[in-house]
Amino acid sequence: MTSELAGLPERSELPGLSELAGLPESPERPESPELSGLPALPKLPDLPERPELEHPALPALLIDADLTSPELDALFHASWPGHRDTDFGPVFARRLLHVTARRAGRLVGYVNVVGDGGAHAFLLDTTVHPDERRKGLGVALVRAAADAARARGAHWLHVDFEPRLARFYEECGFRPTAASLMALTGPDA
Repeated sequence: MTSELAGLPERSELPGLSELAGLPESPERPESPELSGLPALPKLPDLPERPELEHPALPALLIDADLTSPELDALFHASWPGHRDTDFGPVFARRLLHVTARRAGRLVGYVNVVGDGGAHAFLLDTTVHPDERRKGLGVALVRAAADAARARGAHWLHVDFEPRLARFYEECGFRPTAASLMALTGPDA
């Protein structure tokens, strides 16, 4: 089952409150008994245009959309140096859900969520194509994954990450907790 969620922009990219609320641009006050007789607010000066702050709209986010191993490999190759082609069939079979983002048919964002069958879900492989980074897509992917996991019965969403990503995951809504990790393979096992 596929459902579409609107992409959420970064807070700094949100429209002005008047625009968001659908209020008129004029400084007129709405009619209300408490405000009658008060003078109109002065018009604020126009701000200079800042094209460097404008970003194209985020691509639509899809929950559990069709996805192939070659598509995911292409995204991972572009995003993670050293990625090796993988058969993602077993990963797809064990997931609670995944969220994808596409631009012009090309996969540009992905996050996987697995669950324990109960209250806990785990966020894995958050990936945004390098051409799409720093535009709010990663945060939108994670928030969509959290909403979908909640809708499927999860009470807690866990994530592990490298220290350099702490600010990103905090922006997504995660809070630090004490946790431990045990290597099961490799030199640290």
